[in-house]
Amino acid sequence: MVSIPYSSPRIMGFTGYQILVSQIIHCKGKSGYLLSSPTVSQDASKAYQLHCEVLSIRQNSGTIIQYFGKLCKLWQEYDVIDDCIMECPTDIGRYTSKVNSQRVYAFLAGLDSYLDGIRSRVLSTVPLPNLQTTYAMICAEANRNDAMMGKQHSLDKRRYGAAEIYLTDLKKGGQM
Repeated sequence: MVSIPYSSPRIMGFTGYQILVSQIIHCKGKSGYLLSSPTVSQDASKAYQLHCEVLSIRQNSGTIIQYFGKLCKLWQEYDVIDDCIMECPTDIGRYTSKVNSQRVYAFLAGLDSYLDGIRSRVLSTVPLPNLQTTYAMICAEANRNDAMMGKQHSLDKRRYGAAEIYLTDLKKGGQM
């Protein structure tokens, strides 16, 4: 047993008393009760709702920036309620890689069909690029499409689909 010199709380004041009590609690091995925050149980219904929203969200002819921003907002909300605590660096790396892959798949799944080419290139990359790299690749491809085909053509392509625009272009050129 550790002996701690005791002085009256009146003499020491509140700060001294606080230090004395915390030393006693620490010596008894119970400081975890004071220093740790209370555990909040995971709200399963909120996690389920966020998961369903992520799976159902689509680009729907919107900009890639808006689409990616919506997904990131949902993922951040999910990360707040996900209470996965790991200590082993190997497990942390594996878990991070798994979450990254799932997010890349969800992001690619919701893209409009005019980005099918870059989607397949990303999926064929080994190892699968991280989410930020995938986002950069998709944005670069969309910008390249806009520059090559013109802004209006790109908007039409997003709205109606690549096959219909291709047929329209063939008809205009008199090749059909």
